[in-house]
Amino acid sequence: MRIFVGYGYNERDKWVEDYVLPLLVAFGCEVVHGKAVYGGALSDEVIKAIRTADAMIGFTTRRESVAAGQYRTHEWVVQELMTAHAQDPRIPWVEIREEGVISPGGIIESADAQRIDHRQEDLAGCMIKIAQAVRRFHDLTNVTMIRLGPTSAVDQISPLLDDPSFACACQILRGAIQLAPRRTAVFPIKGGVFVQLRGVSQGDLVRISISARGRIWRSKLRIGGYCRCTGEGVAVALSIQQSQEYVGSNRWRWSVWLNGTPEELDSVDYVTYILHPTFHDPVRRISDRTTNFRLDTSGWGTFTMHANIVHRGGHQTTLNHDLVLLYPDGKPMLA
Repeated sequence: MRIFVGYGYNERDKWVEDYVLPLLVAFGCEVVHGKAVYGGALSDEVIKAIRTADAMIGFTTRRESVAAGQYRTHEWVVQELMTAHAQDPRIPWVEIREEGVISPGGIIESADAQRIDHRQEDLAGCMIKIAQAVRRFHDLTNVTMIRLGPTSAVDQISPLLDDPSFACACQILRGAIQLAPRRTAVFPIKGGVFVQLRGVSQGDLVRISISARGRIWRSKLRIGGYCRCTGEGVAVALSIQQSQEYVGSNRWRWSVWLNGTPEELDSVDYVTYILHPTFHDPVRRISDRTTNFRLDTSGWGTFTMHANIVHRGGHQTTLNHDLVLLYPDGKPMLA
């Protein structure tokens, strides 16, 4: 992750270079800043560095005193934060505001962004909050590639990728909260057409909408990996289906397999099912297309299994499935 850091290039703020920048590097981040070219209006070099960053941290620390206990901050840091905020899609940023600094006002004050208040006497507490912010940046900037399908829909979409009317939007359902749709990029890559999503966390559901020349392709809300779109319609995707049979003594025979169109299933090379660790041989590889990659086994409890689907093009999809076991009277087995 590439983080742009805006701060005061003076002795008083040297702690940013001594402690914060090494902390970011320790988190595996690439750190960029505008120290070499600061002063006056932002240079094209600094603006480019911000635009190519994944996130930004801006330190609005004390610069000159305007009244007792009140200070202005570094104007270039405010400009850098505003530049990050103005990008589309917006670059996630956090302001570290020192005690006594007058609010920059405008977009910085009204934006729905994180702000960390700090005192020079409590740099340790500030460092902890910065580390937490970096973790949040990792979640927000996490990149997920979703392959579009089926081929019939991709064949319709591919010729329109460079059309001026082409647009792709992603909507995320996070728990009970439905986030606003965001524009996202589409890439033709060997093996298919892929949508690049940022900020998709584990467990989020994703809906992709593509429009061009008056046509619309949509997918259902689903966990990323493989996204099947249809024109002017609702999509389905590869999923895990199951059957189960109670055999007595709190044990069941059960099976799981892939569900999808023949085209989708033909694209699969093999499936690796990862079962509960109490199973003998909990990792099972199934490559039989004729059974829809069916796994037959038995057990006594419910759990969440994972299916790693390896496609013939080389890319992989991971699906999760909560095994459901029922007694003959229809009551569920509770693990």
